[in-house]
Amino acid sequence: VTGAAQSAITSVGTSLGIGTSSQSSYDSYYNNLVVYNNGNAGISIIGNTSSETSLGFGDGTGAATYRGAVAYVHTSGANQDKMFFKTAATNQMVIDSSGNVGIGTTAPVSGGLHIHTDASTEGILLKSTGDTRNNLIFDGNISSAADNIAFIDANWNGTNVARISMFTGTDTSNKDDGRI
Repeated sequence: VTGAAQSAITSVGTSLGIGTSSQSSYDSYYNNLVVYNNGNAGISIIGNTSSETSLGFGDGTGAATYRGAVAYVHTSGANQDKMFFKTAATNQMVIDSSGNVGIGTTAPVSGGLHIHTDASTEGILLKSTGDTRNNLIFDGNISSAADNIAFIDANWNGTNVARISMFTGTDTSNKDDGRI
């Protein structure tokens, strides 16, 4: 690196600055590489269309030491155009090209959020501390009165075996007399 580009890159001890020479003024947990611009700043990781681009977190050398990662798969197949988040060297969460999110699965079902559990002690926990409450809010925009606005379904091997239905009210102006 020469000329103006060289003056924009500074090395101080074990830290590297791009656009700054004062890396030590940033939090010591995050100042090994500091990219600064007096406006928008960014870092690009570019790969070809048949590869994976990633940011790995490790605690040694060699492939087995990468314990955490954020990876984007460009290749074709089941994992094409998916963003993976890894901890303990295992895929924990994925966002697919349709915006579906999978936690505990690399193949989320269509429709939003898919949380896979494999033990009866796992699931979704809403926990408050102190003198507060938890809320699970269903916010729909159903135009007709006395219509389904939300369901809580219980399935057994993909077959619905129970349902809690929530209905809008019969009051057509604000539907505030709903029922379960």
